[in-house]
Order: sequence, then C-alpha cells, then structure tokens
Amino acid sequence: MFIIKKQANKHIQTFLYMFILGVSFCSHAQTAVPSIATITIDNIDLSLPYTGNIEVSFKSANPEKVIESIQEYEGIKILAEDDNIVTFSLSQSPRFIGKRKNKYKQDSFVIDFKEQSMKEFLDEFALLSQSKINKKNSILQVMTDYVSEYISLPTYIHGFNFASTVATSKSGDCTEYAVLLAALARANGLSSRVIIGTVIIMDDVSVDAVGHAWTEVWYNNEWHILDAALNNMPAQVYYMPTGELSNEGPGFAISLMENTILMPIKIINISGTVLR
Repeated sequence: MFIIKKQANKHIQTFLYMFILGVSFCSHAQTAVPSIATITIDNIDLSLPYTGNIEVSFKSANPEKVIESIQEYEGIKILAEDDNIVTFSLSQSPRFIGKRKNKYKQDSFVIDFKEQSMKEFLDEFALLSQSKINKKNSILQVMTDYVSEYISLPTYIHGFNFASTVATSKSGDCTEYAVLLAALARANGLSSRVIIGTVIIMDDVSVDAVGHAWTEVWYNNEWHILDAALNNMPAQVYYMPTGELSNEGPGFAISLMENTILMPIKIINISGTVLR
C-alpha cells in the first residue's frame, strides 16, 4: 500500500509540474512537442558534412547564464557575445570538467533506481552484461545499447517521467532515455547526470537543431556523454549543453524549465571545415 501511495503521489506531483513546464516550453519554442523542440537555423553552409569543430552563433534569452554553464566544459570555446547573440566553437562531444558531487550516485525522486519496479530492468542488465562487457565493449556502451533497445515504444506524448515509470512502460522520448540510463549507471556504482541542451544533427544533405536530453557518466576518471535516444545514429551529432537537471526532487520541473529557457531562441549561423 505504501508503494502504491508513494507512486500515486509522484504521478500527481509530476503532472502538476509538467503542466507548468509545458506552458513555459511551448511559449519559448516555435515548434514543440513534450521534451523536444525544433530550433530554427537562419544560415548554414550546405557543403556538408563538416569535420572537427564547428562554429555556432545563436540568440539567447540569457547569454550570461549560458556562458557560465558551458565554461564548465572542455571542447566549447566562447568566441564572442554581443546583443544576446553568443558565438562559440563546439566539438562533437564536449567534456564536463566541473565538480563530481555525491548526489550523482544517489537514489532520488527522478533517478529512483531503488524502486521495486526497477528490479526486473536491473536484473536483466546484470545477466546480459556478464557476456557483453569485454575489451571491445565497455560498460558504458553496453548500458547505452541496453537502454536504447529496452525502450521499445519511443513516443513524444510523455512530458517527463522518472526512471521507475520508464522501466515499467518501456516508452518515452529523449528525457525518458536519459533518466533511465542515469538510473542504470547509478545502480552499477557510477556517477551520472541528466543534461538538457541542444543537439545539432547533420548528414550529407541536411542540418537540424533540436532540444534534447542525454546522460553524462563518470568512468575512468572523466565524464562521458551517453545518448541512448540517438544511439548508433548514422549522422554527425554535436552536443550543446544548457545545464544539468540539478534538482532531482519533487521540484525537478523547475530545473527543467530553467534549462529550457536557456536553449537557443534561434541559431543565427553554423559554419565549419567541410569534410572532403
């Protein structure tokens, strides 16, 4: 009875917070579905794809806060900031170099890996990982593959669900992939964070920028970007972090909203060295 009541209370709190977040999110983005938004790109050299770092200029509602956040990353270099437009150099996988906090290993309201409903999900991974983890496949890749395949019903109808709900429903969008992967990492003794930001996805003929969520995991003394939602995507993906889900408690949606507001209003320009 306690578990049922606890889960019911979590659902009620989540619904109320996500209603607030949905209003804010849809007013910020031109095109939006829960947890993801297409971001307008004004100008880009269509001689694609690029190689190495790219240069990105985007309009921000709070450029100072954006700069403060991305200064904690290697692979992102601020080039200019003027009239709410931030220009920076971006590598494909910038690396977080900030402090590793104790909470990144702990069970929380959102990353609730100790819930009973997580047991089957975690037990299946424990069994699978015995044969999958080897010199060619680190635990990071095996975890990412597992979550990518485990969520069998990708959908955009969810606003944001905590890990135990995703483990049961096996459905969701990028935020659900991110929280479930973070929970799996913590259950295996690894520090993890859920990151909110923008991804630039490019192939031979097109470039898209979308709001996105992914996971960062501490392994071998450094942070790694893991993305179960875009796992093995046959395209170049550049990650532009806005910030982490710093509040994993009942007020988590406030943290989501704060990071959403920091996403680019629009991207002014993308340029880079063309891959020949």
